[in-house]
Amino acid sequence: MKRGQTLRLAANVLNLGDVEAGPFVVEFSYRYAPQITPPVTPSGIVTEPVPSIRFAAGPVTRLGVGKGARVQALLETIDLRPGMYSIRAEIDPILPGAQGAVREENETNNVFETQVLIQGPDLTLSGLELSPLSPVARGDVLTLKATALNVGVEAAGRFSVGFSWCRIVNPTGLAPEFQCTEIGSVSFTGIAVGSPILAEGRFDTSALEPGEYVLRATVDSLGEVAEQDEMNNEILVPLTIGGTPSGADLAATNLVVNSGWSTSSARSTVKITNLGTADAQSFSVQFSYAPVVKLGTGPTPTVFFTTQVASLAHGATTTIQALLRKSPLAAGTYRITALVDAGGAIREKDEENNSISALMTLP
Repeated sequence: MKRGQTLRLAANVLNLGDVEAGPFVVEFSYRYAPQITPPVTPSGIVTEPVPSIRFAAGPVTRLGVGKGARVQALLETIDLRPGMYSIRAEIDPILPGAQGAVREENETNNVFETQVLIQGPDLTLSGLELSPLSPVARGDVLTLKATALNVGVEAAGRFSVGFSWCRIVNPTGLAPEFQCTEIGSVSFTGIAVGSPILAEGRFDTSALEPGEYVLRATVDSLGEVAEQDEMNNEILVPLTIGGTPSGADLAATNLVVNSGWSTSSARSTVKITNLGTADAQSFSVQFSYAPVVKLGTGPTPTVFFTTQVASLAHGATTTIQALLRKSPLAAGTYRITALVDAGGAIREKDEENNSISALMTLP
């Protein structure tokens, strides 16, 4: 049920004995039942078990043999944190060091418990993407992208998405254990239900020895949001680090599009620089176009030219030109994109500077 609604409860009491009972009460209580037992705070400190809170009690004056009574109670949920709760009804509750008001043949059948989910915000991650993909070379700078979602029933306020890298402590154990080090976090002012938010981070692998690791993304990493499910906030992806990178770093630094180059064709010229410390071997350069749309997602770009560059020394620059025939194209605005190392042949320190775009308008 959604937080803020009134929970209506009814306990049906039967007298299974052979004498009349009464007076006595039926007590109602609730207890927050976290999925982690014992509950753990975001800092990792184990807290005390959550106590039960009494919220109602209904009296029964008398109950004849074989007779039944119905005792009702209301629980207002507006002030409860979202999550799973254990709701308990107890007939003739026994106080510590004493007994209930009614002496019974069987004192073990006086309690009934059920669970109720109080719904609210529920943050989760739909994925964690790495660029470049694993395996990577030691010294590569990774771009991390994690998409946060609120799959609950109400908006959430301020929260953070944190990134960590983790060593695998017992790789041969039944349950893996990790020692994690924080990379950084990104904070957001809030998130509506069903509206994804992209969090990005960067991770320099230079300090890590070659081997097997795990990258972790955690939504609500500081525990700022009370959620109905705290067990879906984390996602892990494996990371393999090899030897040192080649040192090449190809960058598309400039793109000029001349739509009036000729009556039949538009000319695109891209400037490519090797910003790294090593020469780059053979790589491809690809040009594509796509119409610009005002709303929604545009069509898939169409590749119109691909060429191969034999090599590019570190610190060197080259230019590549491509012609696009205008006759098949309708009037409008197009996005021209040049992609360096389109086939991913060169492992680079920075894979995020290989693409560049410019607009072209045809009358």
